[in-house]
Amino acid sequence: LIPRVKGETDVAELTLEPYTTEWGFKVAKAKGCPTSLPLNYDTAWLLGLYVAEGDTCKTAVRFHLGKHERTLVERLCGKIRKLGYSPRVVENRTTISVEIQSRILPRAFKDWCGQKAENKRVPEFILYHKDNGVIKAFLKGYVEGDGCIIGNLTQITTISLTLALQIQLLNARLGNIAKIWKRHVKDVHYIEGRRIKQKDSYSVGWTTGTNKH
Repeated sequence: LIPRVKGETDVAELTLEPYTTEWGFKVAKAKGCPTSLPLNYDTAWLLGLYVAEGDTCKTAVRFHLGKHERTLVERLCGKIRKLGYSPRVVENRTTISVEIQSRILPRAFKDWCGQKAENKRVPEFILYHKDNGVIKAFLKGYVEGDGCIIGNLTQITTISLTLALQIQLLNARLGNIAKIWKRHVKDVHYIEGRRIKQKDSYSVGWTTGTNKH
């Protein structure tokens, strides 16, 4: 049995004040830098994509996308600009990185969504939001970054068990039955000559439009 968790928050704005010092917050305001983010569908989509493809460093939030995902890069840059930031696009050998330059925002994203694939999670202000549109936007961003859609079947794979269970809960909110199965990995793989020890992963699959609400 999977519970259908009821929404209990209607947060409309995410303040960045807790992620800097009092002086740093004053400086950010004086420079006209964003000191909060609206929690709307664009922001939820952005956070979903970060959970799928993002990480942080001290001075930036970064999204790592494939060379073939030019359209996704453009949409991402557009949503970043809506939040008041100027995206920086970096062409790497095999990927494209989109960066949001900031010292405050990386701390916020790391706190809300986790850092590194095994620690990624759905922010609680999305998991328990009353507006199902926010949930749908988050899932859309996450799936566009790290999912596969065939017909009405959607599947994602993650090494974060917490994230897999939360994705299942989000789907239950929307009336979708999501199943989880674990893939145990024993083999060691090599990528471009580097020895990679893979971790166990969790796949979550669900169908839309076939289950009653």
